[in-house]
Amino acid sequence: MNGLKIFILSIATYSFLRIPDVYSTKKLSSILDLKLHEINPLVVFLNEKIGFNQTMVITWIIFAPIVGLFDYLTSTVFNFPIFAAIFGSTHLLAAANNLQIYFKIQIEGPETVQQYTYEMIAKLRKLPRREKIIFLLKNNFYDIFLGLYCFFIIISIYLSDLLQNILFHGLQISQLLINLSLAMAISLLMFFPTVALGLIIISIRRIKFKGIFIEQKRIYVKIPVKVVELALKKAKKVNAEFISIPIQVKNYK
Repeated sequence: MNGLKIFILSIATYSFLRIPDVYSTKKLSSILDLKLHEINPLVVFLNEKIGFNQTMVITWIIFAPIVGLFDYLTSTVFNFPIFAAIFGSTHLLAAANNLQIYFKIQIEGPETVQQYTYEMIAKLRKLPRREKIIFLLKNNFYDIFLGLYCFFIIISIYLSDLLQNILFHGLQISQLLINLSLAMAISLLMFFPTVALGLIIISIRRIKFKGIFIEQKRIYVKIPVKVVELALKKAKKVNAEFISIPIQVKNYK
């Protein structure tokens, strides 16, 4: 297959695989604020300036030819639109993540997701810089670990010879790194189907659980421990049977 055909096939493949991401992002944008949920800063910027549909057209005009150009330049190596498959598959994963959030909103309501986001913002604003980093690491530990895990696989596969020559000169670790990265990649491919199967098994087990559940609508209010301790201290002084705690409702903007 010549380079021109690869270029055309690349753009077509990338464009097709991008559709679910565009569709799911549009559904989310009608409910949530993209500034707080969209990763791509260019999408956020253009969406505020010209609207969502025009943003998707412009980003397609920018990125589709670039992906096609990469595949054109590497057509003699792969003879396949490898970059379109990679970036297009990334859009598919992003679409799955968007739909997960959308389904969660349908089940729990948009207020739950928005409130959680606002609470995270409020907590971060109060923390000093070092504690901000620690908080984000703890709150996103799984995603960060998975990112480093995948990064190690990529580095081990494509830079094993370079690492051997620079860091481990004289030691034959190149093949070891490749074998290790292959094992890690296989475990990653096995992990998510296992999680999906586990969720099904656990859901069935929960449905069959014979415990008695009383469905109640509850409202939870977070009160600082210092406020509760102060109220208890005042109540003990006057031998009060009840304590009154003023609650201030904040509007996040």
